[in-house]
Amino acid sequence: MLDTAETPARRRDDEPTATTRRVGVVWSGDASTAWGRTPSMVLDISPDGAKLQTNTAMLGFVDSFRLAIAPMGPIECTPVWQRNGRLGVRFTGGKPSMAQLNNLVYPPALS
Repeated sequence: MLDTAETPARRRDDEPTATTRRVGVVWSGDASTAWGRTPSMVLDISPDGAKLQTNTAMLGFVDSFRLAIAPMGPIECTPVWQRNGRLGVRFTGGKPSMAQLNNLVYPPALS
């Protein structure tokens, strides 16, 4: 099931003057660390990172992990913040472009 809603732009940490548009989604994901796998839900996504809902605090205490998102495949991530079962991550490898995300969220109509 794909549920989308655009969320406001947020500033990127590495370039304070630049903004990146985040797109609200509800996608299932699977985070893999050296300690195992944990299911998570992707709540919003941009080319730079995502906000996840997870049942474990473990992901906030690792240096990096691999997040497999159903519509996209695996992406290397680094945790940036953690609060109330939610986790902000920065993509460190295989970053999607905004055009790729828009095609996943808003697929072109079939003619």
